[in-house]
Amino acid sequence: MRKTYDSTLAYARWIGDHWDDARAVGMDAPGVYYRTLPSLAFDQRGRAWLAWCNLYDNDDNRIASSFWADTSWSPEIQVSQLDSNLYFAPWIACGGGRIWCVWYGGPTDTSPYSVYASRWDDSSRSWIPQMRVSPPDGNLHWFCNVAVDSLGRPHVFWGEFPHHLIYYSFYSNSVWSRPFVVNDTTLVKAANYAEVHAVIDCDGNLQVCYVGVAAGADERDVFYVRRDKYGWSPSLRVNAYGQYTAWTASIAVNRPDNIWVAWDGQGSWPDQFRIFASHYDGTGWSPEERLDNDSAAYNDGGSRVALNAGGNPLVVWSGVGYESRQDEAFYNRYGTASVCERPRDNELAGRRLSVSVSNPCTRTARVLYALESPSPVELSIFDGTGRYLKTLAKSSEPAGQHVLEWACRTASGQKASPGVYFCRLKAGSAEATAKIILIGQ
Repeated sequence: MRKTYDSTLAYARWIGDHWDDARAVGMDAPGVYYRTLPSLAFDQRGRAWLAWCNLYDNDDNRIASSFWADTSWSPEIQVSQLDSNLYFAPWIACGGGRIWCVWYGGPTDTSPYSVYASRWDDSSRSWIPQMRVSPPDGNLHWFCNVAVDSLGRPHVFWGEFPHHLIYYSFYSNSVWSRPFVVNDTTLVKAANYAEVHAVIDCDGNLQVCYVGVAAGADERDVFYVRRDKYGWSPSLRVNAYGQYTAWTASIAVNRPDNIWVAWDGQGSWPDQFRIFASHYDGTGWSPEERLDNDSAAYNDGGSRVALNAGGNPLVVWSGVGYESRQDEAFYNRYGTASVCERPRDNELAGRRLSVSVSNPCTRTARVLYALESPSPVELSIFDGTGRYLKTLAKSSEPAGQHVLEWACRTASGQKASPGVYFCRLKAGSAEATAKIILIGQ
């Protein structure tokens, strides 16, 4: 009996100054009643590639794909083989003239899952037979991601349960490397549903973020790790500690000194899922900034970040209204201040904040900020890892220009070491951040 629930993937292109009409993708497979979890990438020829999961009438799950062929989408192309009943969550990526797709799954929902990969072959216009990437150890290997380097080699990451590992393997000379454990589980354990996201910067370094739980902590946080010519770095927490439970995170980078991570965090009711972002400039992570509307009317999640040609981030996410229960899509772009592209209901809606520092600094950092209207203000100092150091001001201030000085000491009076610091200005729900470069005292 055919299931009555149905869904169609939709795709739209930005043409100059407007979006064209949405087009359906994946209309060809008989017996498909649901299409979900699409992943999008562009190859060197500029073709758009989509991979997604098909759910069939008999409850099987398969991975399918399509590419943009000049004026329309190609017929649906099967990616996974018919050797398993359940395949999930594909990721597709392009690089070095190659297109790779990864996913995870198993024969049944109670059997161990494995991670699989397949490469598109242009000559036969089909996907080469799938390869198992994860080890056959009887554990759950899932929530995988792939980045493809300039030589067309895939670098695959995934989570493992019950040991809370983040695994990494790459494909070279027709062989998958032995899986390497990225996280030190004595310090950070990957969360049970640890979605890993990886990209490759212009120098060929691997930049990775994932959700994990630090030793001694109860909440899930966002962590960052990289592999460069010196090897793998330790896992570094990106978000503020103990504020909420993180769920999904994504990373975007063009240079080693321009890395952005966006994630969603779950607070206590009514402040449920919210969207955050942080920037790495090569020395440390900036204090997180909240991107979503401050209203409790939305449950925001599933954030994704990408960089434009100028290296500035664009973050997209979905939101569900508590009362309307309608799904909506939102985005936020980086500028002088955080600008959310949906109506803000806070009294500071539309006000622009600015904060700046005269760099470099020695014994004192001079912080200048401006308010367009009277507002409660909090100005705090953080180190390069996002750790709180000191609050310079917490009061109601009039509109206009203001100046504060930081004596380059912590709240306990200890001298701050030379390095990069950040001052964060909060006025109601609006925020602005500036960098402090301390060269010595």
